[in-house]
Amino acid sequence: PPSHFRSPSFGLNSLAAMDKLAESGRREVEKFAANFNFAPACPPTELDGLVDRATDALRMAPDWAENLEIVDVIERGGEQAVADACRALRRRIADKNPKVALLALTLLETCMKNNSAPFHERVAMRDFQADLVRLATGKGQVAERALSLIQSWADAFQGGGPPEFQQTYRSLLAKGARFSQLDAGSAAPLFTPPPSAAASGAPAASSRPAGAADERERPVFAQDMRVAE
Repeated sequence: PPSHFRSPSFGLNSLAAMDKLAESGRREVEKFAANFNFAPACPPTELDGLVDRATDALRMAPDWAENLEIVDVIERGGEQAVADACRALRRRIADKNPKVALLALTLLETCMKNNSAPFHERVAMRDFQADLVRLATGKGQVAERALSLIQSWADAFQGGGPPEFQQTYRSLLAKGARFSQLDAGSAAPLFTPPPSAAASGAPAASSRPAGAADERERPVFAQDMRVAE
């Protein structure tokens, strides 16, 4: 008979060896992966789209209506919306394009001034604060803006709230970070009512006609976006 029919065991042995090698490789990959958090990427959410649109690199300035729409979506959506918004904001403030990062930091400030405690607590978490510290210890307008926000939140929360804002501020001071003097016009406390409401002594909600959401606290956007080009 032809020679290739004389040693059928050769093919079977080769297949068995290959199976054993594949199994060994699979175990090694699993062992290696166990040391890392390979969580599956989350699918884009509504807030991913809204945040991306509000921080688009083609914008020359913030769109306050869009920013305040995001505030409302977060408030209506509860804990999951807070998590989605913070994840999207962390992604955008880390963008290499300074325009995107500046717009994202301004959106973050808008949310901090208009959203409630669950959002503040999420921003105070270690991973978010670490992102802000990385920006603040960089260079340029993005670093200056991050330093300004860290300083303003330390000032706003010194009477209560998450202690992490004070801790981040003091940590940067200890490392030699240089903070500018806070501008009284831009360092308004959280949830400040519109001027008309403050003058009359009436609650902010009653002094604002229906649909006039743009009267809520607007952070000062100090930088002209064209400078960052």
